[in-house]
Amino acid sequence: MDVRHPTWTHGLLVRRVLSGISRAELVRHGYAVAGRPPREVFPPMSGDAVRDAARAELTGYWAWAARRPWIWRDPVIADLGLTSMARGRHALRTGELLTKSAAIEQAVAPPWLIAQLRARRRGSPVVSPRWRTALIAWRDARRTVRKAQPSVAGFGDQG
Repeated sequence: MDVRHPTWTHGLLVRRVLSGISRAELVRHGYAVAGRPPREVFPPMSGDAVRDAARAELTGYWAWAARRPWIWRDPVIADLGLTSMARGRHALRTGELLTKSAAIEQAVAPPWLIAQLRARRRGSPVVSPRWRTALIAWRDARRTVRKAQPSVAGFGDQG
């Protein structure tokens, strides 16, 4: 399914191949603004397919990001990483999707940072300490990516 689709991401409309997680979100929770409903366009996704999609994102893009500690200084990457790691861990354990708001509550971060993530999600212009937040998010990504590797047990392996 390497078909490029119009995708709204980070304030831009781009054409790209949708990730498995994006497809799962569309199939399970998406709705049509125009055209056919996503459930008619994409095949259904089982819990195992959601787990596979989460593992692919964690061991693909996020593994790449975890090998580049300097990119975590970007507050957008740090926030995205913390919520994506929580969402990925949840999907690997349960085969279900977790909203970004719910992921904030499951982020592996100190309470002060979770409160700041929550505030930013609501649109408040809260600024977190850049270096401290970067270190917390990068470490969480490294741990989560390592555990998501197929050779590492730990996320409710189905075997």
